[in-house]
Amino acid sequence: MFKDIKKKFTTKAVLYFVLVVILLVITVDQKNKMNGLQAEIDGLIDIGETIDNQNLVNITTLEDVIVSYEEEVAALRGKLVQVDGERVKAEINIESLKTQLQACKNNLAANTAALTDALENPNCPVATE
Repeated sequence: MFKDIKKKFTTKAVLYFVLVVILLVITVDQKNKMNGLQAEIDGLIDIGETIDNQNLVNITTLEDVIVSYEEEVAALRGKLVQVDGERVKAEINIESLKTQLQACKNNLAANTAALTDALENPNCPVATE
């Protein structure tokens, strides 16, 4: 029985056996490297998805900020229209007051002229009793 086994273990058979074992070791090593690389790829994909999700959150937050700024701008525009309307009313009041002041100035000038004339040329009627 050992002779039969010895006959089967020729130099070629041992060489083939060693080559098969080496190929098996190389294959297992390559499989382990491939699994490691696949794990790294999966980790990078997870990181990419996390970054994408964070970017979506950031975009949503920025969109909300933009909407609030747009609302603020609209409110400020409304306030600007209101203030401009009040400015126009104030300008109208100023012009009206200027007109009234000019009329008072003219009236004062006329009254002053009449008073000066009355003082310079008194025309008092003589009282008869």
